Amino acid sequence: MKLTFKDCAQMQQGLAQVKQPNFSDIKDLDNKMDYLFHQDFTFAVAKNKRNLANIIEDLQSIIEPTKEFKKYSEGREKILRKFALKDKDGEPKTEVSYPGQERYIIPGIDENKMFIKDIGKLEKEFEDAIKNRDDQFLKYNKKLKEDSGFNPVMISKNNIPTGLDMVAMDGVLFMTDFEDRK
Repeated sequence: MKLTFKDCAQMQQGLAQVKQPNFSDIKDLDNKMDYLFHQDFTFAVAKNKRNLANIIEDLQSIIEPTKEFKKYSEGREKILRKFALKDKDGEPKTEVSYPGQERYIIPGIDENKMFIKDIGKLEKEFEDAIKNRDDQFLKYNKKLKEDSGFNPVMISKNNIPTGLDMVAMDGVLFMTDFEDRK
């Protein structure tokens, strides 16, 4: 079975969620044995997590920001903070733009000539760093589609424990022996 680097990233995220349930939390005494992890399952998860760590580390190194891009980001942050609305304590106000992400509230940003001038000057100064960053993400996205060469330790579907959540099961599916995993 060929796994892409994207598959490896998904597998790692899923396996990170695999946790033995607390035995005292299982109410139905008759089904407690179904929740215990089989030793083959435990071994496969541990071995795959360890082997995936290096692959994911190499993948992450592709998009590690350069020193120059970090300087650009710091400069951009200063400009954004400068032009953002402030709260009563003088701190920049933020709003949720996407789940888990906040952005500064800057009124009339498209018409603010000083903001546009400052950002434009910064972008001109760090033009190469910004282009290199874009190239990093193109390389990263291309790499995600490539064969990783990773061969997971496989398990029988009979050794999959009961009670795994959907994220964990998604990771486990990459190491099962049934054909319809994708």
